[in-house]
Amino acid sequence: MERVRRTFELREDLLKSAYELVPKHKKRDVIELSLEEFIASRRQKDLTDLRGKISFHENYENGYKAMRDGKYQDIEGVVTE
Repeated sequence: MERVRRTFELREDLLKSAYELVPKHKKRDVIELSLEEFIASRRQKDLTDLRGKISFHENYENGYKAMRDGKYQDIEGVVTE
């Protein structure tokens, strides 16, 4: 993983608050963690934009539950183990 040196100003109160939540780490670690969590949060938000745009097979609910219980239910509703 490539590292790049950057110099910039940060609000001290934000850095201090973040540092209190992740004690015993370097400031660089806190900033990297913050960026990773920010990116993950935005990607998750992008997934929520898909709500209502994906259609599932009419038997999805029953098939999902069967697969969760270790059984397989095909499209016609036949259960196999």
